[in-house]
This record gives sequence, C-alpha cells and structure tokens, in this order.
Amino acid sequence: MSTNSKEEEAVQLPGTPGCNSCHYLMVQTRNTFRKAQSICRKCYRGNLVSTHNRLFDNWISCWARRINQAKLWLGVIIKLWCLWKKYCWIDGSSWNFTNWARWQPTFGNGHCIALSTTGGRWRRAPCKRRLPFICSY
Repeated sequence: MSTNSKEEEAVQLPGTPGCNSCHYLMVQTRNTFRKAQSICRKCYRGNLVSTHNRLFDNWISCWARRINQAKLWLGVIIKLWCLWKKYCWIDGSSWNFTNWARWQPTFGNGHCIALSTTGGRWRRAPCKRRLPFICSY
C-alpha cells in the first residue's frame, strides 16, 4: 500500500516477523539523516528504524530491494569521535546487534549508518547524504 503526502512518498511495510503490533513505513523521498529523523518524529511519532537481530535486518533489506532502494538510513549515530567510538540507536534501544560490511566501521567516513541492500550490510555514511529511510512507530 502506498501513501502520498505533500512531504514524501512512502510505502507501508507489512507486519514484521515476530511483531504484529509494530509499524514500519519506508519513505522513498531522499533526505539527510537529521531531516529523516525529524520526519519520523513529526509525521509518524516514531524514529528511524533500529534493528536488533539478523532476521529483522534481512527483512528490512529484502523490502528495500523490492522497491528498488540501494541504500537507506538506519537510526544509528556515532558519538564520542576521539579515540573511542560509541554507536547509539537514535530511539535509545540497546546496542545488541551489528551487521557491518567488510572493513566497516573502521574504514569509511561519516557519523551516520546506512543499510546497503547489496549484501544487506551496514556502512558509515556522511549524515548530509540524502537517502530513503524507514520510520518505526
């Protein structure tokens, strides 16, 4: 089912594995990380999506490929950029799962994280890059 609004073009994703009450919306309009999070909060009262296991991570990647999206924002930011890096889900949930692409996150630039649907792995990306995204609400 597609939803059109003045601000973005979005696709409602069907129920997720293991959670009938969870709601996810893939917004195909490309936005910076900050704007994407703002849209999730203001329009859907949610956050950029967080993923905590391989099954859900694969589910997101499969849906993104189905609607022809190569990369999309995940709700991850990198904090404390000096000697140590701390990865945080923007929704405040536990950092208990990763799915980094080879050489990531060590090599790469940017303080935000994108899911690359080619291989379904995570990569660092400049936060000002414009990408589609998934809101969880």
